[in-house]
Amino acid sequence: MTLARAADGTANLHIWREGEEYLLQKGPIFLKQWNNLVYATLPGPPLANTRYVDLSTAPLGFAEETFDAVYAYHVFEHLTPSQGERCAQQIFSVLKAGGICRVSVPDLETLCRNYLDTLHTACDHSTRQNLVRYRWAVMVIFEQMVRERSGGLMLEAIEQREFDAAQLRDLFGDALRSLVERTRSASSGDAADGRQPRQVQQQRPPNARTLLRRIYWGTRAVLGKSRPRVTNRWMDLDPRVTKEAVRWMYDRLSLRLLLEKAGFEEVRQMDHVSSSIPGWSAYDFDRSNNGDYPLDPSVYIEGRKAERPRRAW
Repeated sequence: MTLARAADGTANLHIWREGEEYLLQKGPIFLKQWNNLVYATLPGPPLANTRYVDLSTAPLGFAEETFDAVYAYHVFEHLTPSQGERCAQQIFSVLKAGGICRVSVPDLETLCRNYLDTLHTACDHSTRQNLVRYRWAVMVIFEQMVRERSGGLMLEAIEQREFDAAQLRDLFGDALRSLVERTRSASSGDAADGRQPRQVQQQRPPNARTLLRRIYWGTRAVLGKSRPRVTNRWMDLDPRVTKEAVRWMYDRLSLRLLLEKAGFEEVRQMDHVSSSIPGWSAYDFDRSNNGDYPLDPSVYIEGRKAERPRRAW
């Protein structure tokens, strides 16, 4: 396909799997200015500058030294360690010399700290709210690895309103926002602590969000992940087939080692607003459009492909 180019003329590659709120907030940018690969077993509805590729078995499909930057958004946790190593090596190959690779995944270190905190609190004070928070702290680490149907126990907990809205915001940012809002509109019950997720002002015209939402649900349907209702027939599909299952987890050390093994230099941890990718502030993929917080809290690691040594004359 013809390469899309950003406003500054660079050719960048964006690799992602799925995420309704991510598409709604950032899709207008990456679908226009970036080249996109969606990690999927089957092709989905046509999106601008987008191909669907099963990264667990297929190559990226680009020539060497094609891109100025690559961003892999929440993809590596859905690959096995060996698949992740192969994917990192392919990213290294398609980057130009001096190019930047940015990777985001759930942060195992942060999630483990959260688990220990909620464990100690629930042991000392076994209130309903503390037990709900403890259950979610366990689920966020393990449940996506072992679930046998799409949505799993997390979806059940949301539909049964067994969650703490503040905790979900800390753990998931905006990632579950649309799902929680649909659940709230279908029920008059309160969350476990009685608090509602913060209401925010829409950041773009409703018609744009409506269009992207339709595209998103069309994509999920093709991928075997239709609207999240327990009674939906798609829920019987194996999350390992739909690529929903988490196959591995990373922290700042293991992710750094992954990029270094692929050949990247100057590997370092970033935050959700900082990047060495030129013009990153114009993309701002990891900051919520609804406030100055991570759209999906993660560990962010970047590495640079070394410049070619100058030829001695």
